[in-house]
Amino acid sequence: MKRLELSHYTVNRDYSVWPIDFAMSASFEMPAARLQAALPPGVHLFEPRPGLGLLNLAVFHFTADTHGLSAPCTEFVASAHVMPNLAVAPTLPRLSMCTLRLGATTREFIDSRFCTDRYPVYPDPLVIDIDRERIAVQVRDVEGADIASLSAAAGVTPPYGDDRFYVQSSAAVDGRLWLAGNLFEFRRAENQRNLVTAGAPSPHPFFGSLDVSGVTARDNQLQMWSAPGSIGHEYHFFLQPVG
Repeated sequence: MKRLELSHYTVNRDYSVWPIDFAMSASFEMPAARLQAALPPGVHLFEPRPGLGLLNLAVFHFTADTHGLSAPCTEFVASAHVMPNLAVAPTLPRLSMCTLRLGATTREFIDSRFCTDRYPVYPDPLVIDIDRERIAVQVRDVEGADIASLSAAAGVTPPYGDDRFYVQSSAAVDGRLWLAGNLFEFRRAENQRNLVTAGAPSPHPFFGSLDVSGVTARDNQLQMWSAPGSIGHEYHFFLQPVG
């Protein structure tokens, strides 16, 4: 991949930097029609197989060193894998995601435009339990209702490797399409084995109009997690209107 340099960008104006000491994500196959209906006009779903799209669930724990935060915070993001818009991408994206909803564990994060940019935000703090030894996450609302669970597949020990990649992101803002991107630097592992033990989303208002009922661990196509004890970074390039 062509290296994306940051020297032409100014922090706090063009992008923000997020140190991350735990990251985990998983992508689940589900009916394409459900996901496409949740996307803004002009954004087209990526279908790994005809009639199926991919819902991505991701958890990032930001350290106390994050600019703009007075305390550590965990973010939970639900996105759909979509086709990239290469006309406005500064480098070739490895993935392209349309953010459907993001949430976080602190009111400070939720109420901050710096932290949330212009993405659709769940209004109430979440409760996110991270088991760093087992490499597992449980996401609930403040009433204790399940939203999602993710865990490293049982009996699987993939190798860790250093990685640097760009993910294009999009969102609907007041009926208009906005695009941004995230450059990630991680020591991480990926896995596609024994995913029936790797968790799944639960129907919850967090997902808005998207119906995730019937999506189970058997629909998990790919999972990723960061190496225990490592610190990764996310460089978030702020959303900009398209056109």
